[in-house]
Amino acid sequence: MFDFLQLPTELQCSIISSLDPITLIAASQTCRRLRKLIDPQRVHFVERLLALETLDKYGAPVTSFRGQEPEEWWDSSWACTSCLCLLPTKLFTPPYIYNYQYNKPLRKDFDAYGMLTSWSPTAPTSGTRLGDDNSTDNDPIWERCPRADKLINKSLCNSCFAEKNGREELAKVLCRRYKYCIELQEDCISGPVAFGWDFFYQSLNGAGLPRTYIHEARTLLLHTGLLGKQDWRKLTVRSYEDVVAVKSCLGKLRDILDLAKTATGRKISKVERKYADLEKALINGEPYWRWLKACQDDVDANPDLVVEWALDRDGASIS
Repeated sequence: MFDFLQLPTELQCSIISSLDPITLIAASQTCRRLRKLIDPQRVHFVERLLALETLDKYGAPVTSFRGQEPEEWWDSSWACTSCLCLLPTKLFTPPYIYNYQYNKPLRKDFDAYGMLTSWSPTAPTSGTRLGDDNSTDNDPIWERCPRADKLINKSLCNSCFAEKNGREELAKVLCRRYKYCIELQEDCISGPVAFGWDFFYQSLNGAGLPRTYIHEARTLLLHTGLLGKQDWRKLTVRSYEDVVAVKSCLGKLRDILDLAKTATGRKISKVERKYADLEKALINGEPYWRWLKACQDDVDANPDLVVEWALDRDGASIS
């Protein structure tokens, strides 16, 4: 299933800027991630209201005004840009909604009904609009940095870097960055598994299991394969062998829990829930991890893929 939130932020912004005003606000209310990314302002809520009032259920456009209007006219709703609500006709002063410039657009006016949002993506690190002239010439902190001029003078775009140092050198630099980005995503996948491991380990306390089984489970958690290489609370999956080690450990834990239930004849619902959470984290993360590794393998086999992508997008901006 396609997961919009797994796309790079640049692609998310490009798609969001093509939404209509109603869908934009709806998208911003789906989750914290999109609410923070979109960060709708007052103008976007006004655009949404103006789009809503053109819908049939809020009253059709009026082509003429008579002394006695039909009931449908009084049942119509209009956008109030003061309280940001759709209000019935009777709450407005007639001259305002009779005025031509405030009329609802007619159906033939396609631009009004197919209008896209005016939202544009922001630079997340600075809070400013992408493409703005964010000059730092007058920034006293920047001026005091002794390395600022050196760093700026050595900065090159992808095209200039390739022309100066060659495509092979550009490929090395981009592949290192690409690998770093892949590893960041792998850490995101490993996080829920590591937390699940921690919670399961803690759930063994007071679970009512015989000490033999608790000791066996903890020994397995701390000393099996991948987990013996590092702090198990910082579990990170980096290779196919790591995935096999984690899955093998889960299978052995399942056997230990089954033996413990059989020996005691009691339910261990708390430990079972933590095990289910741990298993779910691995099941959900493994397909995404394998996709990341496939991407990494493709680039390792043909580094020029990243070079072509970088050179093709030089000078492009999100609109």
